Amino acid sequence: LLLIICFVTSTSLFSQKIKEKDVPPKVIAALKKHFPNSKKASWEMWEEKYNTTFEVYGQKGSASFTDKGRILNSEMQITKDDLPFSIGYYIKKNHNNEKIQIASKLKDTAGAISYHIVIPDFMLTFNAAGEFVNEVSTTTEEVTEEQTETPTQN
Repeated sequence: LLLIICFVTSTSLFSQKIKEKDVPPKVIAALKKHFPNSKKASWEMWEEKYNTTFEVYGQKGSASFTDKGRILNSEMQITKDDLPFSIGYYIKKNHNNEKIQIASKLKDTAGAISYHIVIPDFMLTFNAAGEFVNEVSTTTEEVTEEQTETPTQN
């Protein structure tokens, strides 16, 4: 949710809200293809990209598309049960089992997946395998990068 709020806030400073009727049909079709159960979509235009926020089964999401309907990136809020086992293990071991406030799954233009996890005072980033990439202090914005081994569930 925090990431989605940041996305919406940052794009709204330079973007223009548009009505769904003004979004190209190829873009609407791409949203339905990638997120077939999406609802409550709102649209903005920014730097020739169509940005949308939406919900899927009550979970918040966002995505960016070209005018031809090619998806550029997406982010979906997920539950902690949807995270790789190693992420929970890392938090338990390195952050005193802090409560996960927000978990989201991101996909970039190349299709690479990563996870952003918000716990008190930190945003943690993990790769698709659930391996730790970095953490950002939400109180000082200091970035720490470590490669700490995290086990996978057998």
